[in-house]
Formats: sequence, structure tokens, C-alpha cells
Amino acid sequence: MKQIYTHIANRLEYYFQIDARFFIRGGFWLTCIQGVSIIGGLLTSVIFANYLTPQDFGIYRYLIGLSALLAAISLTGLSHAILQTAAKKYFAFYRETLWFNGIYSSGITVSAIIGAFYYWWNDNDLLALGCLCIGLLEPLIVTFSNTAAYLQGSQRFTEAATLHTLKTITVTLGSLIALYFSDNILVLLISYLATSLLTNLIAHWYYIPTYATSTPTEVSTRYRSYAVHTSARNLIANVANRLDTIIVFTLLGAPELALYIIATIIPEQIKGSVKNLASLLLQKYTKNDNIDQLRKSVPKRSLQLLLILVVLTILYIAFSPILYNLLFPKYESAVLLSQILALAFPALILYVPYSILQSKVAEKALHKITVYSSLSQVLITIVLIHFFGLLGAIIAKVIHRYILLLLSLKNLYRI
Repeated sequence: MKQIYTHIANRLEYYFQIDARFFIRGGFWLTCIQGVSIIGGLLTSVIFANYLTPQDFGIYRYLIGLSALLAAISLTGLSHAILQTAAKKYFAFYRETLWFNGIYSSGITVSAIIGAFYYWWNDNDLLALGCLCIGLLEPLIVTFSNTAAYLQGSQRFTEAATLHTLKTITVTLGSLIALYFSDNILVLLISYLATSLLTNLIAHWYYIPTYATSTPTEVSTRYRSYAVHTSARNLIANVANRLDTIIVFTLLGAPELALYIIATIIPEQIKGSVKNLASLLLQKYTKNDNIDQLRKSVPKRSLQLLLILVVLTILYIAFSPILYNLLFPKYESAVLLSQILALAFPALILYVPYSILQSKVAEKALHKITVYSSLSQVLITIVLIHFFGLLGAIIAKVIHRYILLLLSLKNLYRI
């Protein structure tokens, strides 16, 4: 078996000029992580979508999306900083930034209370109570959420995969057990948030590098600043990425949001699988200080990834009707929407140039990409949903991916 692995790695390194052993080892565990996420996410979604009414499922997913939206107010860029510092052997940085992360997470509570008051004022007690639950638990979830980034940056891929698997299993089982005993949306929301917090706390306690050498001041200052700037970019991008859920729920209603979630759930899981490549690329690019050499590698790496993504797109469009009819028989109209969204898969080659910009801490270029792409995404989403409804929301996501690709390439060759 070892001889077969060595032969495959040697062939890949010869034909593609990459560190095949690193990508096979890291990619294998990241694939396992994503595989568990897909199974857990699909299992929960299939059962919830078929057991709950479209109205209740739409409201539940709206609250989950709202918790993710409010989490954007936190220090989301810290995970990138922890990953990069761990890759450079500054393991204590993860421990040293815990309080830093906690302070920034307090904005979630403030925003959630404002949201709760808004919904209470508009006589929607369900959403008001949902906001209060989010405001209580989400800041703690975010504060202790960076263990996986630390393990991946340390190249402890097995442990990262194990951690993610256990978290997915815990959250999935917690949600399904809650659904078995009650279809109350608040009970389901609290179960989701509480199990997420529990796994984060246990993982942090188990893996925190207590005895690691303190991070040099200049390194810590640089990466804290990087985390803040990255978080500012993420705030704009995360709001833009999740605004479609808010708009669909507000303008079209909970049942339409349920259909939208079903149509996007599998393509988004596939996108997440490809995005895992960015974590590996970021680690490799961080260790290479020659920006010109990295730029020259982009066309070749992008073409290699593009060929894979085109094949993936064709296969998905061909087999998605069978998959959706099997998993979501109540949502037949989601098939076409999902196939249209699959046309965005080839644009995911954007992770090649974008990872280079991240590794070189190209703040100005990254800010431009985020601001321009996010503003265009919001504008396109609002306009297309207004004219075409749910179809417009799907088309807007496709257009956004290609805009992000063009901006990433343009800014990479300008720095």
C-alpha cells in the first residue's frame, strides 16, 4: 500500500510540480471533514425539510441564517491569523488571542438585542425570542471557534478531522433528538446553538497549547492587525453573502426561503469542499515569499482546477434531478434552481489567486475585492429578486462568483 501511495505521489509531483504528499495528506483529511459536514448537513436538512412545514422550516433556517449574520460582527478574520501563525510555529498565538476574540464577539449580543426589540415592536414574539437566544449563545460559540484553524495550521490534519467529525455528529444528533421531542422552532434553535457551544468549549479545553512559547511582540501585533482588517472585510462579505436569505424571507416569505435553502444546500456544500483547498494553498503560499513566482503559477494551477470543476458541473447537472427527487420530494421546483447555481462551480478557481493575496497579507487589494464584490452582490441580488423572484436570487449568486474571480485576478497582478 505504501508503495502505491509513493508511486501516485511521485507521478503527481512529476506532472503537476506540486508537493503532492502535503496535498494528499491534508486534502484527504479535509475531504473527510467536508464529507462528514455534507452527510450531517444533508441528513438534518432532509429530515427537517420533510418533517416540518415549509413555513416552519423557512423560519427555522431564517433564524440559523440570522445567527450566522450576527456572527459576522465578531473577529472572523482571527481564524486566518491563527492558521498562518500556527503554520509558522507560533502556537501560543491561539491561546493569547482568546480574550481579544471575546471582546470583539460582544457586538453580537448588542446587535441581537436590537433585533429582538425590533421584532417585539412589530408583534413577532417568535423572532424576538430567537434573537435573544442568539445573543446569549452565539458570542460564546464564536469566541471558542478557532481550534480547528489552529490544528490545520499546525498540520495536525487527523485531529482537525476528528474534531470536526465529532462536532458534526453532536450538532446533528442534538438537532434530531430535539426534533423528535418537539417541533417548536425555539427548542430546535436552542438545541443547535447549545450543542455547537458545547463542542467548541470541549475542543478548546482539550487542545489549547498551554505550554507553548509566547509569540514575539512584533509577530503578534502584525497578525492581530491582520485579523482586525480581515474581519472588517469579512463583515462586508458575510453581510452580502447572507443578505439573500434576509431579502427572500422578507420579500417572498418563509415557504419561498425554504425552497431557496433546499435549492442551494447541495451546491453550497460542494463549494465548501472546493474551498477547503484554499486552506492548503494558504499554508503553502505563506511559506513562499516570492510573489512573482506565485503569480506565474496561477494560470497553470487555475487551468488544472478549472478542468476538474467543469467535469463536476456537468456531472452535477446530470444527476441532481435524481438526487433531489430522492432527498427532497416535496421541493421538486428546487431542481432547476440548483442546476443553474451549479454553473458557478468553474468560478471557484478564484481560490488560487485569492489565497496568494491572503498569504501575502495584501490588505489594500483584499479590501478592494471585498468592497466591490459585496456592493455589487447586494445591488444585483436586490434588483434580480425584485424582477425575477427566487430565480433572480440564484442568478445573482452565479454572477457574484464570476465577479469575485475577475476582481481576484485583477488585483493579484496589480500588487
